[in-house]
Amino acid sequence: MNLNRIKTLILGIAVIFVSISSCARNSEVDEYIDPELTHTLQKIGEYEIPVDSMTTTNFIHYQHIQEGGKEYFSMLNNIKQEINFYDVKKRELAFKIPLIIEGPNGVGNLDGFNSGYYVHNLDSIFVLNRNRREFFLINRQSELINSFDAFRDKDVPSAVIAPFAPMIVHNDEAILLNIQNGMKYFSRNKSYRTDYATKVGLTNRDTEYFLSYPDIFTTGSWGFDLHRISWAFDLERERILVGYPLDHNIYTLDFDGRLLEKAPARIESVKNVISISKRQFKSKSGPLEYYLEQPRYGQVFFDSKRRIILRDYTTGVSVEKQKQGIIQGERVLVILDENLKKTAEVKETSLGMMVLFFNEDGLHKYIPSDDENKLKFELYDYVVINK
Repeated sequence: MNLNRIKTLILGIAVIFVSISSCARNSEVDEYIDPELTHTLQKIGEYEIPVDSMTTTNFIHYQHIQEGGKEYFSMLNNIKQEINFYDVKKRELAFKIPLIIEGPNGVGNLDGFNSGYYVHNLDSIFVLNRNRREFFLINRQSELINSFDAFRDKDVPSAVIAPFAPMIVHNDEAILLNIQNGMKYFSRNKSYRTDYATKVGLTNRDTEYFLSYPDIFTTGSWGFDLHRISWAFDLERERILVGYPLDHNIYTLDFDGRLLEKAPARIESVKNVISISKRQFKSKSGPLEYYLEQPRYGQVFFDSKRRIILRDYTTGVSVEKQKQGIIQGERVLVILDENLKKTAEVKETSLGMMVLFFNEDGLHKYIPSDDENKLKFELYDYVVINK
């Protein structure tokens, strides 16, 4: 066999190998067929709640609470370090719980995105101070009921309570999401725990770490928040709904972390997301631009009234658009029914964190504005598309 024939044969084998590899990589994408959309969100109203001059409308932490026949929208007012409770029906302030910062009942200053609170009921309010790695239980009078040492060791994962990572109490255990700080520990400390959830026993005080990141998140230089997951809870079916930022799927897990099901929850126009490895991360345009170029999924919500799952999605932004001052791509809410079938795509125009809560009246969406004297909300219904 002459040299030219050998070269031709080697080239042919290489082409076949590349084609097979490409097909394998894209098989999941190619197999996906976007279902016919059956629903949408229809705006049915809007309303405002007045706030005083010492309350910020640029809040980070919030929670919708129903207790004792009352319904509240609560938010952490960082100006005064207090939790404000607004009556949803009356559209007015109901009461405030000032947090004690110093002293024996002190929970410290809750500055930062990942320190937050969870209202189990009005006399059992959990406060996580991530800056001090301390976890507290207080009552409505802001008196300290209990504190927990679960996160004080710097060699264990650091938990958060945040809009993308709400806490829950289930079977006398607090369940919190961990955040891995850009996964930097994988290159610096091979023994560092990679669990992304923590259970804290409220009576026995035991600590259990569980749930692991997919393999693509345990290699490479991640940085920013591309490793950060979001979850929500479906208590009726006893499952956790989990979404990863560079993964098209929604995963359902039981409360012990066992995988129940996964299903695509993506927008049809996006065919792929780029897994970041050390090699791929060396972008000529720089890490910030590379981050903005990534299509990524954000918060996961669950509406227990309409039994639907909502997922915030943002497309990437090209370097050309970034030069024009555009820092966020097209934003979409992907909606699935409780059986994980996609039913709707709703385009969004707002930037920043999405604030949603749900009740019998509909889906309430907070609308940021320049008016510092009001909290503005729009009300939506989940409706069938008219053919």
